[in-house]
Amino acid sequence: ASDGGGGGFSAAGASAAGAAAAASRPGEERGPVDTEELRHLVRHPEVASLEIFAGAGNATLRRQQVKIDICMAEFRARMQSWGWLNENCHKPLLLFGDDDGAVRRAEAVLLEEGFTAVTNARSKAAIAAALKKRPAAPGG
Repeated sequence: ASDGGGGGFSAAGASAAGAAAAASRPGEERGPVDTEELRHLVRHPEVASLEIFAGAGNATLRRQQVKIDICMAEFRARMQSWGWLNENCHKPLLLFGDDDGAVRRAEAVLLEEGFTAVTNARSKAAIAAALKKRPAAPGG
């Protein structure tokens, strides 16, 4: 069933509570994710990635060998189902996409829905750049 307003994924669709949660979250104001944090996250055995394709109006959720395409009009409901019904809301989720505004809106929805381990890497290029950098040598 549709709510007639394009689902739960629009600036107008986010509730005041979700907007407040996103605005008060440190990730909303901080710069790029730390390189070491990203390296650690992508190697985590339970990490899932969520890539937002704003132009196409969809997202791709990946975890291990499973890939799920999500229409953005159904984003909130699909993430509720995946997060709460399948007990994934406390597992690490790496978020990125092709439009910073769309990624931030997706992050706000995820936080509002109770996801507790969302890392907003912003873009695929940011992830690639972080993974290409060599770790600092021990001791200096």
